[in-house]
Amino acid sequence: MLYSINGIDITKNIITNSYSMNAEDVYEEWTDANYRKHREVIRQRVGGRFTLKFLTEETYTDFVSLVANCKSASGSVPVTAFVTNQNREVEAEMYIAFSPQVYKTKANGKVITSFEVEVSEP
Repeated sequence: MLYSINGIDITKNIITNSYSMNAEDVYEEWTDANYRKHREVIRQRVGGRFTLKFLTEETYTDFVSLVANCKSASGSVPVTAFVTNQNREVEAEMYIAFSPQVYKTKANGKVITSFEVEVSEP
């Protein structure tokens, strides 16, 4: 499983080569009196992007409804994601953003049924 929202697996809609979720250090950096830089790691933050492809408008509206129904007061949703640079799964509250916001948007004469999704921990 690559990605699930509130326990519902959406991996089948992910274009696999587009999936990239990485953990990066959140740290404080300072320079001491000897001009040496130091970093204190506070935590790791997971984030990334992938492309979702929906074959029908119903699966797209199911996805939009799932995200809308699972959002907390802060706007984040509970997800389980596979972190590619650490080869492990994490469960976290993440923000999710995607566009276009409508199914079958026309751009340059083509019908778009796939969406770039960006997710990140607060």
